[in-house]
Amino acid sequence: MTSGFSAFELEEGALYEVIAAFEDFDGATHPAGDRWRYLSRNYFPYDAGLTLYVEREGNPATIRLQ
Repeated sequence: MTSGFSAFELEEGALYEVIAAFEDFDGATHPAGDRWRYLSRNYFPYDAGLTLYVEREGNPATIRLQ
């Protein structure tokens, strides 16, 4: 079942929590319960790549998805 959620619906400055663990494009695991403050994104249509810029525990972080 799909929730219909899209990463393009994220709101700048909002806090989000991972509800199901996943692995990003770089092989890093993001466990359920991990919390981030969403800052911005870059979308690369040629590669269908999406880079999320977030703040995790007060530090900037990058999450690459494809």
